[in-house]
Amino acid sequence: MAAFGAATSLLPWLLLLPAFGWGWFGRRGPKGANALLASTLSHLPYGLGVGAVMALGAGL
Repeated sequence: MAAFGAATSLLPWLLLLPAFGWGWFGRRGPKGANALLASTLSHLPYGLGVGAVMALGAGL
């Protein structure tokens, strides 16, 4: 499950952002934009929530 989460984060950083011309991990994005930090902070609570629900479901 963690590998899937890592892949869904890495693929946009390595494919999507360079396609926008922002470079790997969005380093050359617009001033003030931090694509790496923003996507990490938005995916982290989601992943923790999914993990918690799966852990609770496994205990039933």
